[in-house]
Amino acid sequence: MSENGLMTLQQFLRGSIRRQATRYAFMTDRPQRMLVAARHCRRISAEHARQLTTAPQSASRQWPSPHWLGVGAVLSGLTTIWLYQQGKPKQPGYLSATYFRRLTINAVDKINEDTSVFSLELPTDHLAPSSVRPEALQSIHVIQPELQIERPLTPLDLDALDAHSSNRQLRLLVRRYEDGEMSKYLHRLGVGSQLFVRGPTDTYSLAQLPQSTRIIFLVAGTGVTPAIQALHEYARTPDISPQIDLIYCSRDEKAVYLRDELEELKAKLGKRLTIRHHLVASSGRLTIKQLKRICGSPNAAKPIKILVCGPESMVKELAGPRALDRSDGPLGGLLAQAGYSAFQVKKL
Repeated sequence: MSENGLMTLQQFLRGSIRRQATRYAFMTDRPQRMLVAARHCRRISAEHARQLTTAPQSASRQWPSPHWLGVGAVLSGLTTIWLYQQGKPKQPGYLSATYFRRLTINAVDKINEDTSVFSLELPTDHLAPSSVRPEALQSIHVIQPELQIERPLTPLDLDALDAHSSNRQLRLLVRRYEDGEMSKYLHRLGVGSQLFVRGPTDTYSLAQLPQSTRIIFLVAGTGVTPAIQALHEYARTPDISPQIDLIYCSRDEKAVYLRDELEELKAKLGKRLTIRHHLVASSGRLTIKQLKRICGSPNAAKPIKILVCGPESMVKELAGPRALDRSDGPLGGLLAQAGYSAFQVKKL
């Protein structure tokens, strides 16, 4: 067999096994098995490559006979069958934190050149009666199948996750970043495309806060989504709504997302909601003095909770960098310099 033939055989075996593992991993609806399948695929590919490329480089070298190629094909087929059997659904079709389900994109509303709202069709039989927990910020997790990466996304409203609601549209605000593989993948999709989704999972529980707590959302960019989600929930439960302040930092007026939706929420919540827009182009970056004026004294008698959400650069500047495991890490940045404590600040 020529060197070109060797390379062709090697590429065929590697690509065949990778395609089989990727295809059937998604049938499992389980992130753990998807990762196992990916590792299995890479291990088998590497083993084939090692066996083929380390053969004796001599005139009398022995190439695999058709018999052994046939054995390899049988083993590959058995692997496919095993993955298929492992992938058969073993639980009801509920959307849950454990199992991935296919959801169809039925609308894409473009906000600007790099930001859109994706609406996912959520069938009623995908919902467990207890999907939504009042006063809990929640996310869903989406898989990028080509690179097998998973990312959490915050829905704008949890109403679609309520089995008793007539709203079946789960909306996601997504901005496209050049270095963001998930965002680039989503922006390549259109109406009719399917996503593998699991969730919801809790991001932060607002119920743990005392009723008298003043909640301050300090957000930028698409980091406004947890705030909008919380505001929708409070608008449906006015009896438990606390005083809420939304400080929305944007580059300029064009970078303010979903302004109309925010105004509608303001009309519903009335005096319980205050919205402030901070435009960096005209007002510069937030300062310690401005933070104290907006958020109040760190030593005020009424408890406050400052929820920071936005690009990592913004979170780092205001509250310090996250820990390596993506937890909050120590409080730093302007908020620490202004005298606020880690108990008063949460990085979403």
